[in-house]
Amino acid sequence: MKTHLNEFSIKALSRAMQIQRSGFYAHQKASAQAHENARLLEEIQRVYCEHQGRYGSTRVTLQLQKEGFSCSENRVARLMRIEGLAGICPRRKPPTYNR
Repeated sequence: MKTHLNEFSIKALSRAMQIQRSGFYAHQKASAQAHENARLLEEIQRVYCEHQGRYGSTRVTLQLQKEGFSCSENRVARLMRIEGLAGICPRRKPPTYNR
């Protein structure tokens, strides 16, 4: 006989497993955030690769927002930092000295 999670209340399950209900809901929320971050990271990598690694978090954020994704620059920067993605800075020209 197969049982499903929906057959029991969260209260009964938490009592049986000796955990608090708040812990269950916190885990459920964290899982949803992790899933959303993974989906956003795929889009960040796509934009980053499309622009050959030249875009940093600011430009990646603007591009994603233009495409309809809801994200902040800090979130994009954090995910890029974790993944080891960084925008390439152009080479600076050497200074010229007037003599």
